Amino acid sequence: MNNNEEIGASRNGEASSGGERLESIAAEQVAKDSVLDDSDLRINKYEISVLEKNIHRFGQWTLIKWQKLTAAFCAKYILDEAYASYGEDTYICMGDILCHQPHLTRDEIVAECRKLEKIE
Repeated sequence: MNNNEEIGASRNGEASSGGERLESIAAEQVAKDSVLDDSDLRINKYEISVLEKNIHRFGQWTLIKWQKLTAAFCAKYILDEAYASYGEDTYICMGDILCHQPHLTRDEIVAECRKLEKIE
């Protein structure tokens, strides 16, 4: 069992593959010496601040498939090829995000991109 499994996930209404409900793990709950990777994202849900702190350790596809992201996070990290960990990450488009993050809208993501001056 790794550090992240020992921390455990609290409950917020998102079902895991085992049928239990998971809540985001807060930054305070992640041990300072923990090194997170893509496999952790498949087991636990993490708060955006934890994901941002460890962004260079994750594949973008893993992030959009296994974590609940914000429009701001997607605009800043997912749609920016500078954060791509793997070759296939460079091909992620708005449609992929909307497919895997159904709580987000195109308008929300576009608005965040505009704030970052990524689009006009």
